[in-house]
Amino acid sequence: MKGPTTVLTFDRVQFLTGEAATKANGGKKPGGDNGYKIVDDSPMLRTVGVAPNVTVTGSLGMSTFLDPADQSPSPRPYTLEQLVRFLGAKQPGHELFRLTYNGSGLIKTVTEVYLP
Repeated sequence: MKGPTTVLTFDRVQFLTGEAATKANGGKKPGGDNGYKIVDDSPMLRTVGVAPNVTVTGSLGMSTFLDPADQSPSPRPYTLEQLVRFLGAKQPGHELFRLTYNGSGLIKTVTEVYLP
């Protein structure tokens, strides 16, 4: 079996909301009105292959990088090549994405998470 031609290396974090965020924050509601908590419980980096038909959805971070005049946080589709260009220009650890996997363990969707 031939391996994937594109891989992503990332630090997995948990993006918690509601009761889970409050519990992870020692019983206090985190983040003011936003109420989310990002938990990074391991410094381990993971490297996972990307499916050839990956779906990439970007929000404000990708939009303003790829088109500085675009200030809308509305999600929009991008190509894998645009994602790679965006990630290559950013400092590690400054963007948050939700990843889902296909039955073969490859990343099938990459969705930028908008943080207000």
